[in-house]
Parts: sequence; C-alpha cells; structure tokens
Amino acid sequence: MKPSSKSKTFAGLSQIANLALPAPTPQSDYKYKKSNSFDNKMIFDNYLLDIALPDLENKKAGFKLCDLYPIGASKHLKPLIYDIKLEIPINTLKFVGKEIGSDSTTIHCWLTDYNKTPLLKFIQILDVWRRVCNKSNTDVNRKLNGLFDETKFFSSGCGSIPVKLPQKMSKDLAYLIGFLLADGYIKSQTKLLLRGKYPESSIVFYDNSKKFLQGLNKIMISEFGANCNLHYAEDKKGSWYALRSTSKPIHRFFTEVLKIPSGYKQGHIVVPKIIEDSSTEIQKSFISGFCDGEGCVGISTKNPYFEVAQASYTGKPPQILEWISDKLNAFGINISKPQIGSNCWRLRTASQKVINNYYSIISSRHNDKIPKFEEVKRFSYARHRKEREGDDWA
Repeated sequence: MKPSSKSKTFAGLSQIANLALPAPTPQSDYKYKKSNSFDNKMIFDNYLLDIALPDLENKKAGFKLCDLYPIGASKHLKPLIYDIKLEIPINTLKFVGKEIGSDSTTIHCWLTDYNKTPLLKFIQILDVWRRVCNKSNTDVNRKLNGLFDETKFFSSGCGSIPVKLPQKMSKDLAYLIGFLLADGYIKSQTKLLLRGKYPESSIVFYDNSKKFLQGLNKIMISEFGANCNLHYAEDKKGSWYALRSTSKPIHRFFTEVLKIPSGYKQGHIVVPKIIEDSSTEIQKSFISGFCDGEGCVGISTKNPYFEVAQASYTGKPPQILEWISDKLNAFGINISKPQIGSNCWRLRTASQKVINNYYSIISSRHNDKIPKFEEVKRFSYARHRKEREGDDWA
C-alpha cells in the first residue's frame, strides 16, 4: 500500500523561484479513506499545495493573477510568526517580508485579519518557519494539515464570493464530474495567459433542459456553496442552456485536485484516476452522470434502445467507453464492447433487459431521460407491434 500523501507533503523539497517548496503531489499518489459504508464518501488528503503552486509558476512567468485565499488563515499564521520572532526578535516582519517578497505592513494586515492571507504566501512563510526554526517535514505537515482541516471557505480576492471546496468525494460530486466530461467544458487559463488575455476561471455545463441544469446547480450549491449563473444561448446550430461557474478556487479544484483536463477535450476523454480509485457506488454515480450527458434512450419503430457515443479520431475506442463497458459488465449489465459508428464510437443495446438493468443499477437523474427509461420498463413487443400495425392500417 502506498503511503498517505499527508506524510509525503513536504518530502523531497525542490528549489522553485529560490524558495524551498515541495513538488505537487502526483495524481497517482492520492489516497482516499472511506468514512463509512453508509454515505459512500472518500476523504481527500491535503491538497493545498496542489491548488497553490500553479500560481507560483504563473508569477514566475510574469502573469498577474488574483491569489487564492483560505478564509481564516491568520489563526494559523500567528504561531509561525511568533516562533520566528523568538529566533529573530528584531524586525521580524521585515525579515519575513524580505524572504517572501512582501512588505512588513502587508504581513501585519494578514496577522490582524485586516486583509486575507494568500495561500501561496502562507506556504512560503511556512517554509521560512521551517528553515529559521529548524523544523522537520513532520512539523510542517502538521501545520499545513491544520490549515487544511479547519479551512472551510476559499476566495480569490478581487471581490469574489467565498466558496467551499470539498474534502470528500461524494456520489453527487462524482455525478457532476461524469456529466462535466460528457457535456461540459473547463476554460484553459494557460492558453488564455499565453495569448495575453484575462485568465477566466469558467466551468460550464450544457444541456437542453433548464430544469436539469437547475438540478446540477443544487449540487454546486451543496458541494461548493456556489450559486452558478444559468443562461440561455443559441446560434445557427441550435439553442441550449448553460450553467456557468467563474470561481477560481472551484476551477483550481477541478483541474488540480480532480485532474479534469481543461480546454479542447473531444476524442481525449479518459476516466479520472480519482474515480478509478473510488468506491463502487461513486463509480456508478460517475457513470450515471456521463451517460446522462452523452447517452440517449427510447423506443424505435421496432425495439427499445440505449446508446452512449463518443467521437474519436485515433481508430481506437475512447478509453472512457471501454472503462464504462467493463464496469457495466462487472455490475451485471451485459453490454457489448464499444462499436464503431459514424464518426464515433458507441455503446449500444436494444435489449429491454439490459436497459432495465442499467436503469435499476446505475439509474438516471435527468428529468428528460427518466420518463424514457420508465417507458422502456413498460414496453411490450406484442403491444408495440399491434400499435404499429394499427397505425399502418389507419
């Protein structure tokens, strides 16, 4: 069993911008602990470094960005400064400020909570504390974990509304991830910065049903405390609704903790490692979210059908369809391997039994798809044939 990432947080220090800081925790090293078998939640290890360090790289490149702020960090900053003052009693704040590139007045404002403490600056001061006070990696871990355990809300300054970041992987969050990969988009901040544009923090969910997106917004409120903007859009190709979050902390959580890719994703969608490592019930919720976005269900002129499709330009089926196919079969839903279609790969079945098994085991949360699954449950080949023959006769 791999060691917990908490014990590795400050292991293997690397020099970044002349400051001893750890490299971010590799995705494959993330570990989760089941809280209990009833809520099917997986507890995240400390991810503060993961969401903070990209800002350091951006600032090294000369990009000006709003900082991330853990609300209430001053409580954890005061003991660090106190310990440093014991070692450097004269001009303590001036010394610390020189080490982290900030002035003493600014640090004083952080200590009094007049201004919020930037997460990256807190980590830099933590490193100063480690060096000046001769502290161990274990000591640093304890301090950083204390901040993580007690921080409930984050903001990005610039007048932004604080949001909470999950410390557990829940079924609702897994469903949200699945639908995002199917019918969502994360704006790439890096591409915008390289083009000299303002780095938006947009995460968008698309659907034709306003009611469904209102349901997703309820998940965003419960998981992140974020009431997203829901609006109508249209172009020459059609119309749709979009649910949009513009919070930098949420954007950073999806890209750096959940490892969801930003930017263009068609043909490159894979199952996040965080989902592969999660419990069975969480995996089912992820599949439900993805299939609610990319799947369709109904009754044709002859049979019921259920299909999930993905574009692919490699000649091979997308990894996510292969994984879903394997999982569905493991859950007792006997669906075939991905088959090539018209400019896409798809999972498809015309078996009423398979569709009903999917609906019973995986389920759906989409208000437009649930009635269709129910219709398939009531489907009768004999009745359907008579209805068609009656229509033909008429």
